[in-house]
This record gives sequence, C-alpha cells and structure tokens, in this order.
Amino acid sequence: MTRAIACASALALAAPAAAAAALPDVHVAAAWAPSARFTKVTTLTLTRVPAGARVELLCSGGGCAFARRRIVMHGASRVALARMFRGTRLRAGAAVQVRVTVPATGVVLVRFVMRRGKQPRKERTFIATTPAPALPAPAPAPVPPPGSPPPAASQAQQALAIAQQYLGTPFVYGGASPATGFDDGGLVQYAYGQAGVTLPRIAADQFTAGVPVALADLHPGDLVFFQDATAYTNHVGL
Repeated sequence: MTRAIACASALALAAPAAAAAALPDVHVAAAWAPSARFTKVTTLTLTRVPAGARVELLCSGGGCAFARRRIVMHGASRVALARMFRGTRLRAGAAVQVRVTVPATGVVLVRFVMRRGKQPRKERTFIATTPAPALPAPAPAPVPPPGSPPPAASQAQQALAIAQQYLGTPFVYGGASPATGFDDGGLVQYAYGQAGVTLPRIAADQFTAGVPVALADLHPGDLVFFQDATAYTNHVGL
C-alpha cells in the first residue's frame, strides 16, 4: 500500500431498490417553466433531509449564475432552493444537481438536465457507503541483494498503468467501469481496485482517505486533488 491510498471506507453504486431501503427518503420537489430558448426554476424544495446531512446545490452549463453552493440547514429537514435561481435562465443542456450527503450512510444525487421546450430530464443516483475491511500494517520492504532485478511496480504505478488503458473513454457522470464509462472518481476507484486497493467512490471522500504528501514528493500514480472556491474537493486525477 502506498502513502496516498490508505482508506477507511469504500463506496459502491447501489441499485435503486436498495437505495430506497438503505437511505432516508429525501424528497426533491421541482417545477419548471421551459420555453424554446431557456428554462426557469419555479420550485425546488427538499424535504425529509436527515439531521446532520450535508446539502449542496450545483449548476453547470449555459445560464448558471454559480457552480456550487453549500446549503446551511441549521437542523431543519426542509429547505426551499428556488430563490437561488431568481432571474436565472438556464439554456438547453445545463444541469442542476442536488447532492445530499448523509454521514456513514451514503449520497443522494438528484440531477435535472434542461431540454429545449420540454420539462428537464430527471436523474436520481444513490451512492451507498459500506465499510471496507481493515488493512493490515505494511511489512518492512526487504533490501534486495546487489545485482538483483528492479522491484515490481508499486500498486500506485499499477493503477496508473490501468487508468492509461482507458484514455479516450467517454466521460459519464457517476460512471465507474469500462462498461458504463468513467467520471474522475470512478476511474480512480476502478484503477486502484484493479491494483488491489479499495478506495471511496467520489473525489471528496478519496481526499480524506489518503496521506498528504508535498507536491515535490509526488510519485507516479499518486492522487492529485482540486478544490473550488468553497474549499470543496470536486476533482481528482492520477
């Protein structure tokens, strides 16, 4: 195991039926005013949000006035979000995403993709948090005798080599396998999984799973994370 890949939990994509049973029933009620040129948000309300959950609102594409906003719940189970879009005109292809993270349980992602003259397409994804087996302490590396062949590639180097095989694979939000396509966290999780290391599913959780190293000490296969203006970790690369 390398410095950048120690982890305490793993995430796996759950089937919709399992998601309903495993995660509190968070409701997202939305109403839209679509036209041939743009779509307006008239209602966007969350209810049944469990205590301690982290709520985030994301917007991408034409017409978005912000990229990400953290919603402070103050212990409430209901919040109206349409005010965040007052005066906003979302173009076709723009996406509004609600992310509800429930500690030790999972993440509910509800995504609305704008369409010209039609109601947005709604996508709901559940990512369940499951405990990973305890990792044994690494044994001291043996010192090779003089003249011995070079050591085998580290798990990080193996993961990098695996990830490079999928250069050019289409980006798919929530994708975590060659069959579905990949997003950034999914590719990292898949590549390291093939190298024998269990990692969380999304970049924000992968960020807290590893051991920080200085930029000057990075080795091939180490993970590099990127944060937005709110210090939220929203991207990862090898």
